[in-house]
Amino acid sequence: PGFADRELGAVASGGVRVIHAKLRDDLGISEEDARRAADRVGEEIRRDEQAWRSRHARADFAGRVVLLVDDRIGPDTRMDAAAMVARMMGARRVVAVAPIGLRETVAQVRGDADEVVCLVEAADTGALDAAYASQDVPDGARLRELLERAEEWRAPMIVEGG
Repeated sequence: PGFADRELGAVASGGVRVIHAKLRDDLGISEEDARRAADRVGEEIRRDEQAWRSRHARADFAGRVVLLVDDRIGPDTRMDAAAMVARMMGARRVVAVAPIGLRETVAQVRGDADEVVCLVEAADTGALDAAYASQDVPDGARLRELLERAEEWRAPMIVEGG
């Protein structure tokens, strides 16, 4: 793929950063400009984490199997970067899962994750977009609601009496 098809790097919670130095240098981007861009993304991530995690601590990946789930693996998703970040955070094994994906991008993710589970691999972006459009994918507010409900279901029950 050409430079336009590749990400310069990835930023994750806890200050984790992955920068493709050769690509940065090939594009003529200074280390300082890359750092400033990563700082801006890091601030967005911090705000998003506050909204998404509300009552939950950041997960500890050290020595664990990490399951990365997305609604699709396409040219605009960063599953490959997420796999690299999970490894940097100490994951023992990384498994990427999505119902649909672009064949070329799924192949890239296979290079970064230990395992990829993708039910349908589309040959081109048109087929991927059509398959994605046919899914019932909840928006961010609905996902937060579902996560909160799942947390309530896991809450310990208090039984009184005896």
